[in-house]
Amino acid sequence: MNNSNHAAFIIFSGFNQRAVIAFCRVLTTRRIPFFIVALSEQDQILQTSYKERVVAIRSKLSLHQEDLLEQVNKVREKSGVELHYILPSSEALNRHLLIHRRQFENINCLIPLVDEDLYAKISDKYSFGSICKKYGVDVPNELSINDSIHFPVIVKPREYLDSKGAAHSPQFINNFQELERFYEEVNHRDDFYMQDFVPGDSYYLLYYISRDGNIRSFSQKNLIQQGAGKSILAAVPSNLHHSEISHRFEKLLKREGFFGLIMIEVRYFQNKYYMIEANPRLWGPSQLVVDSRAGLFEMMLLDLGFDLQLVRDEINMSARYFWLGGFMDAIAHQSIDFYGISPEQFLFSMNEFIGNEVYLRNDTVEIAICQKKI
Repeated sequence: MNNSNHAAFIIFSGFNQRAVIAFCRVLTTRRIPFFIVALSEQDQILQTSYKERVVAIRSKLSLHQEDLLEQVNKVREKSGVELHYILPSSEALNRHLLIHRRQFENINCLIPLVDEDLYAKISDKYSFGSICKKYGVDVPNELSINDSIHFPVIVKPREYLDSKGAAHSPQFINNFQELERFYEEVNHRDDFYMQDFVPGDSYYLLYYISRDGNIRSFSQKNLIQQGAGKSILAAVPSNLHHSEISHRFEKLLKREGFFGLIMIEVRYFQNKYYMIEANPRLWGPSQLVVDSRAGLFEMMLLDLGFDLQLVRDEINMSARYFWLGGFMDAIAHQSIDFYGISPEQFLFSMNEFIGNEVYLRNDTVEIAICQKKI
């Protein structure tokens, strides 16, 4: 079905903003209609050229179904099209959309995600680790409090929400005092598990898997990351998606019935690739996929029925990803990690990264100017 003339995207901005803007750039280039629901009057999207696409602003910062439906209906009134796809842009939003999927589908707003159970199996860290083991993919060694522990270690939530309904990020733990303090704060240690920290080179394996099983893949080598495993700040294209470890993940995902966008983080250490986590949604440094001409987002659009030409261009291996604001913030807080490159080496090559800065572009120049004031 050709949806180009009667379908549009609804994009909730305010979270995972760099990925949202990367997707907006693709939709703009491909002339596919989209409409934005801003998080608030302070949403950075209002500092971009995409502010003209903002047709509603949420009344609540947290996810309330009545509020989301109200804003979606405002989009439907103004869009002039019958069918809408809601962009799966952030983890909290995706989980909410899946819980309320039927309500959205009843008003012709489709969620391009797998079902709720499979999404959780892939996105929850413990369950995906178990799946990986079944397919012969290495995962970091799991530890017990009774084991002989060599710090640092990583403590991860078993599921997205703990038994109190709170979401947690993985925690980098340096010693027993930090470990006990963390468990005291969360109060439910059974909601978490502990793994060895795996050093080494950091990669993202990136895929779009269509509903009929076709796969488009790409990979990136991460060079700089905010401390404690937060946002990627600099990355370059890689050929890891042509390797055996990537083929193993492709087989795993297809056999489990997965389709859609997904990022899988791996670390290479002592001649092994270890799965760190999977995110079945847009990922922060999505702009590198766009600049590298990898075509993952375009394949998604084709899979949803939009009419566009997808040519398998040669990957632009000279593309670079860099987020200046995040870099400056990490330097200011002295919380930054380098992988396979020293700080001195990066400084000598910084010109090529600055030229590819995610916000230093015509559509987001106001955000870029604000970054320089950090």
